[in-house]
Amino acid sequence: MSEEQVDLQRFKVYCVNLRQSLTNLVDEVQPADPIFYRDTTLSNSGIGRRIRTLIDSLQRHNAEFGLFMLRRHLDCPADNHGAGTHNKYVMDRIGNKMIEYGDEAYIWHPALGSHMDERCVCPCSPGATETTHPVLYDALIDKRFDPALPEELVTVFSWVLEALRQTTRKSPRSAIQINLMSAVNHLNDLILPMPVQTFIDAWYPSRPDRT
Repeated sequence: MSEEQVDLQRFKVYCVNLRQSLTNLVDEVQPADPIFYRDTTLSNSGIGRRIRTLIDSLQRHNAEFGLFMLRRHLDCPADNHGAGTHNKYVMDRIGNKMIEYGDEAYIWHPALGSHMDERCVCPCSPGATETTHPVLYDALIDKRFDPALPEELVTVFSWVLEALRQTTRKSPRSAIQINLMSAVNHLNDLILPMPVQTFIDAWYPSRPDRT
């Protein structure tokens, strides 16, 4: 099977745009005012909605590099949930294509972190109303593509999803920021001609301690 070629320049432009989106999110994550009625900061749930919207908006662009971020719906109120599927897992679709958990056409990075509750439509009942149910996020890489660059994006999205997970808990805003900044730092290494640490080691091999 021949590999699809990824345009490196397009990949770097994608990383630059994603980095900008994430730094904008970081700027919006502000400590809450301890006096509740005066708090005008974006709530954890509001931050979570922004992150989900960002992930959803990137699906088409991710596909250019052979990457798909899919939700694995573990359960939902529908009586027919998981009928005929593996372990009652129901995967998001890729376009109109139904995906079975473990589909061998893809390299799987299952369960990027622990499950979280999301309000969404489960694919077991297309056209149904949204329900709140547990989901996991899986990263799939199309085997027709060289996996090297998509694997780097999996690392980025692992940090983004951990930030999303923190928004579903009563987590301090700093925990959300740290994970988003970790994603930004990894993108920095993908955008620059070499990783920042490699540059430092090459150009400043014996750095004197500064006081």
